Amino acid sequence: MNGYGTKKNKKIFDRRSLFFSVVILAMFAYSVSQQQAVKKIVETGPAGKTAYEVYRELGNKLKSEKMYRQAIEAYSNYLADPSLKNDVRANIHYIIGNLYFEDTLYREALSAYYAADIIGVPAPVASDLNIKIVNCLERLGRDFSAEYALQSRSALEPADTAKPEGEIVAEFSGKTITMRDLDEQLELLDEKTRQEFRDPQKKFQFLQQYLSQELLARKAAKMGYDTDTDILRRTDDIKKKFMIEKMVRNEFEQNVKLDPQDILNFYEANKEKYNQPAMVKIAHILVDTHERAETLLAQINQGADFFELAKTESADAVTKPAGGIVDSWLSLSQPAFKGTDYTELVKVALEKADYSIVRVVQDSMGYHLMKVLEIKPPVERDYQQAAQQVSQDYQMMKAQGLYHQMMENILKVEDVKIYQDRFIPDAHQQGTQQQPVNIQRLDQ
Repeated sequence: MNGYGTKKNKKIFDRRSLFFSVVILAMFAYSVSQQQAVKKIVETGPAGKTAYEVYRELGNKLKSEKMYRQAIEAYSNYLADPSLKNDVRANIHYIIGNLYFEDTLYREALSAYYAADIIGVPAPVASDLNIKIVNCLERLGRDFSAEYALQSRSALEPADTAKPEGEIVAEFSGKTITMRDLDEQLELLDEKTRQEFRDPQKKFQFLQQYLSQELLARKAAKMGYDTDTDILRRTDDIKKKFMIEKMVRNEFEQNVKLDPQDILNFYEANKEKYNQPAMVKIAHILVDTHERAETLLAQINQGADFFELAKTESADAVTKPAGGIVDSWLSLSQPAFKGTDYTELVKVALEKADYSIVRVVQDSMGYHLMKVLEIKPPVERDYQQAAQQVSQDYQMMKAQGLYHQMMENILKVEDVKIYQDRFIPDAHQQGTQQQPVNIQRLDQ
């Protein structure tokens, strides 16, 4: 039918549908060509390498950049190589497991480790693989499975088959703690603490603490924290500090002779240092202006209570609640209390030494109405009274001298150069030496 009543025959292929068909065919052809190209790369690869080898190199690169997920994908593609030998295949599964472990995906890591275990990793890797399996089980909260795996596989540390020395006081996981072990741990403590643990009940408490530490350390090792890079770095730092401390102590004992006459001469040369200085206790009211200070002083002279005024008027938040009282003995050598320096007040208090008069004293904080509460006169300490401190100070002086001498010798031997211009580029403009510094004492 024509018009509204005419039925028009529909063409199976019009121009528009033909165009889209051509586009689809072209896309299909392009896809096929790309597949052929990929196949060709797999077969030949760049520079004569197969694409599988390229995947392995890519995996190595991504792993070094800590791109764990991408590295896992690359290594997985490498595993598709049917020509891989079992030891290589097992090693790649082990590497993939390590990447999952670093990415805290412990289930996936465990799966990869099991694959490596079943295929059979080379002997050098086997012990590490066993540890990693235990690490994963522990981190997944499967403690009993981890303990079983630990017992059935290589142990985290070599088995100690030697007969324990001393009476056994505790056992765990096939290991023992003897009374001798406990005594050796106590010997590492200072003398005062060791004396406390001579009491049997205290020593038993120490055993419990020591056992808890051993169990927690064992747990941490099973979870892999013994190979954690941050912990290893900190352990290395601690090791260096102990090495230095022991070396300096041994050098001191071998090279420094403590002559009693030298210590006495040191005291005579520094006698004033060991005298107890005059000390004072004060109370004060801190205000901003001289006018305000004079107003409050007039009120005090007319009978107002100093300490009550301090509670309401003082700007010193530390002493205000206590009525302005500085709750410490102050001296010219130690004039501070809780971060506040009262040097000017101490000077005036010791010079005037008057308990009855409230004085106005100005310093960098403002104006103080100061009241002297108590004064201790200076005390001269003779050599016998100061002997212990004198000896300690003398030894410290000699130790510092020895340390500086050692450093100067080491810096010369090691040919050390310090490049100051790396830190202060315009050092020459400031009149500071910019050339490499061969020797510089660490305390300068």
